[in-house]
Amino acid sequence: MKKLFLTLCLGIIAGSSFGQNFMHALYEYTPNRVNPAFASSDNFQKGMFIFRNQYASEDIKFMTSYAEGNHPIFNEERRWSGVSVSLMNDRNYGAEIYSLNQISASYAINVPLQKYTEFSIGLNSSFQSKSLNTQQLTTGSQYVEYFGFDPNLPSGEGQCTINKNYFSFAFGLSWQKVDRYGKKLFSAGYALHNLNRPEDSFYENNVNKLPFLSILTASATLMENYQWHIKQDVFLRHAGSVTELVSGPSFRYAVGNMRTESIKTMLRYSTANNIMLGAVYESENFALGGSFDFNILKNNISNSGTFEIMLSIKRLKRPKRKSNWRFNAENTEESDQLEEEKEDHSVNTAEENSNFQDEEKDPQDEITVKTEAGVITYLPHELEDLTYNFQFDFDDYNLNHEDEQYIKEMTEIIRQNKKVKVRLTGHTDNIGTDEYNMELAFERAKKIGIILLKNGVPKRKIKLVTKGESEPISTNDTSEGRAKNRRVQMQLVYD
Repeated sequence: MKKLFLTLCLGIIAGSSFGQNFMHALYEYTPNRVNPAFASSDNFQKGMFIFRNQYASEDIKFMTSYAEGNHPIFNEERRWSGVSVSLMNDRNYGAEIYSLNQISASYAINVPLQKYTEFSIGLNSSFQSKSLNTQQLTTGSQYVEYFGFDPNLPSGEGQCTINKNYFSFAFGLSWQKVDRYGKKLFSAGYALHNLNRPEDSFYENNVNKLPFLSILTASATLMENYQWHIKQDVFLRHAGSVTELVSGPSFRYAVGNMRTESIKTMLRYSTANNIMLGAVYESENFALGGSFDFNILKNNISNSGTFEIMLSIKRLKRPKRKSNWRFNAENTEESDQLEEEKEDHSVNTAEENSNFQDEEKDPQDEITVKTEAGVITYLPHELEDLTYNFQFDFDDYNLNHEDEQYIKEMTEIIRQNKKVKVRLTGHTDNIGTDEYNMELAFERAKKIGIILLKNGVPKRKIKLVTKGESEPISTNDTSEGRAKNRRVQMQLVYD
């Protein structure tokens, strides 16, 4: 058994060294191990932890602990770069025979190509320290004729701890296209690891250089609406003479009234004859999930079964835009700087109109309708059903500063009146497809709901409804009428 353990241990070390065959099934949550360009793939500041338990045989298993932190870097307009740092410990369970420690850092720069499309370039440097303790790996006896192996006799085998340290470098490229709500539609990435071909051998007279490790990733959205997101994932890895392909679909379903939470399930097949099953629950600020691998068709001596658990904590970051607003509680009239901001916003809106090139529309659909809701008064016992309309620019779901301030003031009434609930109903004009307008209407309502949540209104008191273009309050034949239809109706209900 000890010889088998030694052979297996050395085999896994060689596999990890030369091909880095060990891969997390939840590789989306270990971007630093996959492609350094992923260090700046989204607008979230994240911390991730994964624990992996891999069984090699009935009584042999390996445990891996992995932690990673990602931080996007913004200028005044966009996310232009990002950094990522990770730590990993991989060792056998029980006697300390084999262990690997790694620290890795990546930096990536984004290059905007077109609207909602970006290209990233990343570099990575990692330091690995490996050790093999042979004190537990001797036969422990000498053969005595007519008696057998006597464990009390010295074996004559050397016992020591062998160490190996080295640096390695990687280079990566990434391309992705997202929709206007930030959901990833298509992506592709390529990374080349071990650029410096580091030497890796526990024996001085047997110097081995690590081969280049190539990793190709790709995903494509198969179906998407405001509740479902189904995509196909591909992961291809090649090192030396070993090539492995991992592919399969993932299904994401948005749950809850606000649809800020989702459940993601994954089914993947590996050409190493493994099936990977996984599920992840994800909200705006954290994710929790797990996966399980099992063999099919033939036995895999190095991986007879693996499970992983994952925890991720994240926070959305935004560009460092300089505000053009000077809000004065005693004077709510718009300043000259506000007018300049609206002019700039009209230019951005005109660009967004290109999403509907096949639709006929009035060029003045970019006009902004000011919200008129009056003065808020706190009436704790006599509050009646009140309705407010918040208007939106064409093909837009962002609020202006004045509307956001008004909503924040309304939260005081909602929080202090225990029986007051909020109903947010999103509407659009009739330009665009029904499905697109349903999602746009929901995002408009969700925008106000998020402001209420962040200002202390409980989620149970908020209800979101999407109507799309089905309930106009004015004609859609004129730009003025369409502007009135682009709205979210906020209804305060005294229940």
